[in-house]
Amino acid sequence: MAPKRKSTDAAGRSASKKSKASTSTDNAPEVIPVPRSKRWSKGVSGSANADTEYRTMMTRNPGSAWEFVCQCRPITDADDDDDEDEEDEDEEGEGEGEPKKTGDRPPCDNGKTCLCTKPSADHPEHPYTLTLGGIQKFHTTSILCSLRDPDLFDMHIYNDFYGYGLQEVIGNLLLDFDEAKNDWKQQWYICEAVTLFFHRVDLAPLFMIDDSEGLEMFLHALRTMFLSMMATLERNDLLKPDSEIRNVGMIMGLLIGLGDFAEDFEGFDDLPKYIHAYAAKHKIVLRDLPEDSEPEEPVPATGKGSLPEPTAKKNDPWGFSAELKKLGKEQTLGGDRHDITTMSGPERKKANFEGKDPLAGEGIKALKAGLVMQMG
Repeated sequence: MAPKRKSTDAAGRSASKKSKASTSTDNAPEVIPVPRSKRWSKGVSGSANADTEYRTMMTRNPGSAWEFVCQCRPITDADDDDDEDEEDEDEEGEGEGEPKKTGDRPPCDNGKTCLCTKPSADHPEHPYTLTLGGIQKFHTTSILCSLRDPDLFDMHIYNDFYGYGLQEVIGNLLLDFDEAKNDWKQQWYICEAVTLFFHRVDLAPLFMIDDSEGLEMFLHALRTMFLSMMATLERNDLLKPDSEIRNVGMIMGLLIGLGDFAEDFEGFDDLPKYIHAYAAKHKIVLRDLPEDSEPEEPVPATGKGSLPEPTAKKNDPWGFSAELKKLGKEQTLGGDRHDITTMSGPERKKANFEGKDPLAGEGIKALKAGLVMQMG
C-alpha cells in the first residue's frame, strides 16, 4: 500500500464532523457568479457551490491570484510540527506569548511569526512558495474531498466509498485542466493543487479501492497532464531559471516524488525521468526532491522516448486530450455522484449511525442558497 500523508486541511480524517457554510467576506466589488458547470447534479450539490465560488473568485481579481506567497518550510515537511516528540510541547518558549520551538526551527503559525503568507517578492531567496490561485484551488479540492467522506457525516455507505470519491475528485481536476487549455496560469494553479493533494490529503482509501486498473488509468492521465504542463511552459518560454513562475523548480521536484505515493501502480512510472529531463534541458534547480531522485534511465536527446517538440500535435505533444477522451469512455470521469450532499435526505438518514440526516435543516438551506459547505 502506498504511504499516506497526514492531512492538514478540511479533508483530514481527524477533522471535526460539524459543517459550516461560508462565503467570501472581503470588500471586493460584487461579481456575478459564473455559470454552474454542467458536470454537477441539477439539484443540491456542495461540489457545485464550491466550484462555482472558486471560478467566481478567479474572475473577481485574476491578477491577485498570480501573487506568490511564501511557505515557511518545504511542502514535504508540512506535518513535521505534528510529529515532534510530545516532550517538546512541555518546553517553555522564548518568552511569554512567543511560539515554542520544535527542533531547531520555530513552528509554523500560519504567518503570525513564520514566513507563511508573506509575499514571495519580499523574500526572493526563499525557495518555498505557492500562488494564491493554487492555494485556493487546493482549498476547493479539499472541500470536494470532505464532501465525499462518510466519516465526517457520521455515515457508512460501503467500504470503498471514500476511495472512489477521491478518484472522482481527481477526475474533476483532470476536466478542469482540459477546460483551461487556453489559460496556462489556470492550468498551473491546478498542477499546484494536485501536487498539494498528494502531499496533504490522506490518500490511503484511494489506493485501497478494488479497481486497481481503473485507478492506474487515472494516475497515468495525471502523469500526462503534468508533462503537458511542462510542454506548455516550454512553448511559452517559461521553463527557465528566471521564470516568472517562482516555484517551478519546487513543483517539479515534488512531481518527481509522486511515484512514492503509487509504488504499486504504473501510472507515474516514467514521470520522474521526464521531469528530470525537462529540468536538465532548461537548467531548472529542483527543490523538495526525494532522497533517491536520480532517474533510472536517461531520456535520449532525439528519437523514440525523447522529449517531444512543444508544438507537436497542435500544441498537445503528450496527447493529453486524446488520453482524457479515452479515459472518459472507460471510466466515469468527474461529477458529484459521491458527494454526500447530493444524496436524498432518506438516503443519508439510512446510512447515518444515529438514523438522522446530518444535513437536515440549516445545512440544506445553506446549500440551496449557494453557500459553500466545508467540514471543519
